[in-house]
Amino acid sequence: MALLRDRLAQDPARFSEIPGAAALLSRLPEEGWYLCIATGGWSKSAELKRQAAGLPQEVPIFSSDLHHTREGILEIAIRRMQELNGVPSYDRIVSLGDGVWDVSAAAALRLPFVGVGRGARADRLRAAGALAVLGDFADLAATLETIASAEPPSP
Repeated sequence: MALLRDRLAQDPARFSEIPGAAALLSRLPEEGWYLCIATGGWSKSAELKRQAAGLPQEVPIFSSDLHHTREGILEIAIRRMQELNGVPSYDRIVSLGDGVWDVSAAAALRLPFVGVGRGARADRLRAAGALAVLGDFADLAATLETIASAEPPSP
């Protein structure tokens, strides 16, 4: 945490939101989506990054404090979100992520997936099986359409 705080103090731009992320997180509930953050990072580092990026504080975070695999974190997030929202099951769950491990976790759980990245990162996501990859969320309408039509990663 000390290293993250030092990096934030030296280079706050590295912690800025992906363009359009805050608007997307605000809009998704209006579109009928429940949302959470499921991350392979620790909860304290995830919270620091969320605050630095100015993302909504009411979005629950589920992290590696809860499980050692990304699949396990996602399964816990889904179950706890069902409990929090009083929903026995969801009609649709879509995972968004920026790492190859996110693609792998979505594939293992057969969840529709949207990758986030540009250049070499986007290429790696596609190579790992991501069928949809966005550079950012600046075009809110296109982002919502991509989320609504997302499919699980290809094997």
